Parts: sequence; structure tokens; C-alpha cells
Amino acid sequence: MKFTGKNQYIFITIMLIILVVSVSCQTAPARGWSGPAAVDGTIYTGTIAGKVAAYKGSNGDPEWQTTLPTPATSIGFGCGGPAPKAAIYSHPVSDGKSIFLGTYEGVFYALDTTSGALRWQYPATGRGKAIIGSAAVYNGNVYFGSSDGYIYSLNANNGLLREKYLLGKKIWSTPTVVDDRLYIGSFDGKLYAFDLKKGLKEESLLWTFSSNGAITAGPLIANDTIYIGSFDSHLYALDKNSGRVKWSFKGSGWFWEAPVIKDNLLVAVNVKKDSEPDKNVYGINALTGQKIWEFGTQGSVRASPVISGNTVIVASEDNNIYFLQADTGSQIRLIPMNSPVLSNMTVDAGFVYVHTREGLLSAIDIEKGTRVWEVSTYPKEK
Repeated sequence: MKFTGKNQYIFITIMLIILVVSVSCQTAPARGWSGPAAVDGTIYTGTIAGKVAAYKGSNGDPEWQTTLPTPATSIGFGCGGPAPKAAIYSHPVSDGKSIFLGTYEGVFYALDTTSGALRWQYPATGRGKAIIGSAAVYNGNVYFGSSDGYIYSLNANNGLLREKYLLGKKIWSTPTVVDDRLYIGSFDGKLYAFDLKKGLKEESLLWTFSSNGAITAGPLIANDTIYIGSFDSHLYALDKNSGRVKWSFKGSGWFWEAPVIKDNLLVAVNVKKDSEPDKNVYGINALTGQKIWEFGTQGSVRASPVISGNTVIVASEDNNIYFLQADTGSQIRLIPMNSPVLSNMTVDAGFVYVHTREGLLSAIDIEKGTRVWEVSTYPKEK
């Protein structure tokens, strides 16, 4: 068959489009920024290679890596067949037997903690909407929210659906479960409280609190108070039983993740708006909402801070980890990571474990401020 003139141009153009899209389908990388979790001396994390990996907390030696079996997809132009590697934004949680986490492809997985073997996945076939937040495990159930607007409750042993409840807008918030009550935020700007003795349904909804922005943070509960941040730049302290506002604190940007607390010190962080030079780490009196101190990093802070002893540790998108004095907010030291840190850190046995956006997992001695080990969770394919 011969093509000339305009028809030849059209044919070549179509073939180039098909070739470019087909190649991009085959090479589409996994994305995400899963944080580490420490369970019985082992560090678990999702990787940007679409895997879940386990390392010895003492020296970083690998224990296992499991590639998640993402479902097939078909979006045309040669993109049918196996899906790209899973993108993981949620952080692993465990009940001691299994590691649980969801993926951007809308599949929730349970892996054996010892071997990494797949125990179950939900849905068993196909895929759902993106799962960004992490899960909560409680009384043999695992709870998580999805971008389809539902809260899900699965049997932790076999992955069978027990209940689901539609909030409406997408859910990136990690649920918190305390005393048979589940608390979770939504992109509709509300925080919801459910009585799990009645299940996940309309009649089990105890109360809702409305902010003026999306809520992606997980609720922190202490002192009979819920501490929750919003994209309306406010951090709220709510009565745990009624949802009544005790106090609110205005920051410089979005409160993306949960604050942390020690005694009456609440530490909260902000995602900066554009290039504003405002402070974005706050030490707050947890009882009154009064600011005790503030500190500014050079980039947004998306990950929750951690507190160990009298040290506050903050991971920033400016490629650095900051160690601050808890009572004053003054800087103790700065540790360059050479990559933004967007995922939550974890503290265990005197070490803080940090996973960068580019896939470097580090163990840092908190007292000495030195790296004990580091390992790439995204090794090059052989």
C-alpha cells in the first residue's frame, strides 16, 4: 500500500503517536512515597519500584522484597496487558501476622510479615480507586479509606469485605480507632466519628465536624481531645465525644499530616503556600492552643514529625532532616538527605528511620545524629 501527500503525513503522525504512547505504557514507572514501619526489629516499607520490602532494623540487611501483583489494565494504544508496577503512598501497618497497605491502583494487600508472601488482596480481581492513606487495624478488622469516597472494613485474616460506607468525596485520611470509635477525615472538609459497635452505617455516625478545607491528615487523639489539621490552614482541637471545638490554631499553609504530642507539647507542620517565607513547624500548648515556638524549613513539610526524648525530628521537602529542641524549637542539627522527604518517619530503639522520595532508606542514631546504615529500596534492574 502506498501513501502520498497528505495521507502519508497523516499515516506517519498516527504511527508516531502509537509508538510514543506504547513505549510510555511499557516503561511507566511506579511512583509514591511510602514511609517505613518498625515491627519487632524489622523495618517495612513500600518502594518506588512497586514492591514491599523488609529490612533488619539493626543493620539494614534485606529480609525480603515482594512485587505486588497489580491487576491488568487497558487504556488503549497498546496499553493493555499487565499494569505498571504499583504506586504506593500508604505506609505499612501490621497486626503482627500481616503487613497491610493499599496502592494508587486501588488494591489493598496483606503480606506475611515473615516471608512477604501474599496472604490476600482486595478486590480479589480488578482494581478500585486510589488508596492514599494508611490503614487502622482493630479487633480483627482492617479499616481504610479510598478515593471512591468509601470507608472499608475487611476481615484482617482473609480480606473478605465486612462493611463499607460512602462519605461522598475522596478519602486520603488515615483512620484512627480508639475505644470502639473510628475517626476519619475527607476531602469534603469534614471529620467523621463512628461507633464501631454499630458498624459502619448511617445510624453509627456519632457526629461530624466541618472545616473550610479538605482533610487529608489522620486524627491524633490524646487528653480526650482530637487534634486534626485542615487545608484551611487551621489546626483544631475537638472534644472527642461531641466534636465541639476547644480551640483552633492558624498556620501558614496546609496541615497535610497529623501532629504529634508529648506531655502538653503538640508539634504540627505545614505545607507552605508557594514560596512564602513563613514558619512552618509549630510547638503548641496542647491544652490552650497557644504557640510556644515556631521554626522554618526551606521547603514544605508534608510528613508528620516525630518526638524522641527532648528531640523533635522534622523531615522537609528541602532535602533535609531537622533535629530541634522540644522545649524551645531551636535547631540541634541538620542532616542532608539529598532528596525530598515526603513520607512519615518512624522511631524505634533509639533510631529514626527515614525513606526519601528517591528510595533511600536510612537509619539515624537520634542521640548521635549519625547514619548507622542506609540502603536503596529502588535498586537498578539487572
